[in-house]
Amino acid sequence: MLTRVDKIVIGALAFVIIVNVAFQIYIRLPEDDDEEIALTVFFNDKRWEYTLSELQDIDMYSGVGSMMTKIGVKGPYNFTGVRLDVVLEDLGIEKGTVEARAVASDGYNVTFTSDEIQGNVDVFDESGNNSDTIVSLLVVYSQDGVSLDSDDGPLRLAYVGQENSVTQSSYWVKQVTKIVFFQESCYFF
Repeated sequence: MLTRVDKIVIGALAFVIIVNVAFQIYIRLPEDDDEEIALTVFFNDKRWEYTLSELQDIDMYSGVGSMMTKIGVKGPYNFTGVRLDVVLEDLGIEKGTVEARAVASDGYNVTFTSDEIQGNVDVFDESGNNSDTIVSLLVVYSQDGVSLDSDDGPLRLAYVGQENSVTQSSYWVKQVTKIVFFQESCYFF
């Protein structure tokens, strides 16, 4: 028969084993904060990395946009994301002083002037006529209420307005992974 001391020792050992097993399980659980980097931003010698959640926490913006391609207008699409000029503000970079190169996962890239970053591009209506609609360059993470799929995202760039705004498809970059900001070019002749 077990004595009172034996029972206490067995109980203590059982407790230590249970705590050890629970601890081992806990340290092997995946961490929630291991979210993948969705966008890397560069300016001069600085580098910032954003997860999708971090981008979604920056001043969300929604708008409507369509792209003009060689075969016609595609859209309209309802996009949600963060305006590129707001990303500049978030990083403490003065807007209107830099250009940007957006780089896709396959290496495709498009350079935007400071005017284009601020939405100064040709805008058309659905018939192809010039429009005076004001647009914003958006780092998009959601299209028509759904996260972008791997064909387009997780991030893309698109111009949007409060009403349908048609812009050249050459400005729309899908699968954006990097944005490199740099000082405006000065051209002397």
